[in-house]
Amino acid sequence: QEEPLLTFWLNRYYDSIKFDGDVFQTWAPLKPPRDECVIRKFEMSRVIHTSASKDMVKLVENEQGKEGFYYAGSYVVYGMGLLEQAATSGRLTGERVVTALFGGEKNT
Repeated sequence: QEEPLLTFWLNRYYDSIKFDGDVFQTWAPLKPPRDECVIRKFEMSRVIHTSASKDMVKLVENEQGKEGFYYAGSYVVYGMGLLEQAATSGRLTGERVVTALFGGEKNT
């Protein structure tokens, strides 16, 4: 298997959602789960990091704001390429845009 196994206990991760029972999300399972245990199956691509990944993130960072363009997304900041990185990237990019528009004053 080329990808690492990762399982989330969604009941703990999304404590505001009331699940009917314990719900787990598994990426790249070592063996397929029993059919009766599967709620839904999705095929998604994930970032594959190399030794150049951090350098690529720095290159994108250096381009932020040039000619009014800002980049956001799960691959714009270093990490696993998950929603958490997308949220972090969105927040950082939003702060940059506000700073560019209002000279550092944030409207909250």
